[in-house]
Amino acid sequence: MTAGVSGVGVARAISHPTGDRVGAAQFEDLSEDVAGCHVGIIASVPPGRARTYGFAMRQVGFIRAVMVGREGLHREVILDIFRRAGAGDPRSHLATGNVSFDLRPAELPSFVEVVDERLTGVVGRKIEVFVRSLDALRQVDAGAIYGTAPFEQVEGRLVTYFHAPPDFGDVDVPGLIQKGRTALLAVDGADVYSVIREVDGQMGSPGGLLEKLSGQRVTTRAWRTVQKVIEANETL
Repeated sequence: MTAGVSGVGVARAISHPTGDRVGAAQFEDLSEDVAGCHVGIIASVPPGRARTYGFAMRQVGFIRAVMVGREGLHREVILDIFRRAGAGDPRSHLATGNVSFDLRPAELPSFVEVVDERLTGVVGRKIEVFVRSLDALRQVDAGAIYGTAPFEQVEGRLVTYFHAPPDFGDVDVPGLIQKGRTALLAVDGADVYSVIREVDGQMGSPGGLLEKLSGQRVTTRAWRTVQKVIEANETL
């Protein structure tokens, strides 16, 4: 599977420790502390949208481990790279490397390869884009997912994107808690939802933990960032 693009039409079933779509989880502690990881994106088209493959759809690309304006990746540079790769009406959102654009789903694999290569050429280190369709982002029931958090207070509601649905082996990821700082709540296809809080002066971070468990590179965003991207596209 091409990096950066998740399977088209793959079922998106949320896995919870209870076996229910959303439910209270029994959490166990994962003692090993793993370094945090940067945030990024994936492309997915829900099965019900298969009939629109011949038409451009609104997509959102999350660029891994960059800040707009640094390392030569100014907003204009990023938008030009997306535009030259074939994106229609690309728009940059916030400073963490989030770009919405129009593109036919069938063109996503080659598009992502070109964008990754050109972004890497600008920065001088490996850069990856993870793409999700705007429709897929709108369909997430964030309230139900984050409502299963085991912490009374949370300081971040996050979503981590993979290139493909991760294989965690024998590890039952929903319900894991790392050092009391990070709780993994749900796995939905190639997305993993989590909450974090600060303990003993250190903030939780799911990225490094999930990379170690899956063997895949990932990118993470605050759910509020995803919401802002969705809201910005409602007026288009």
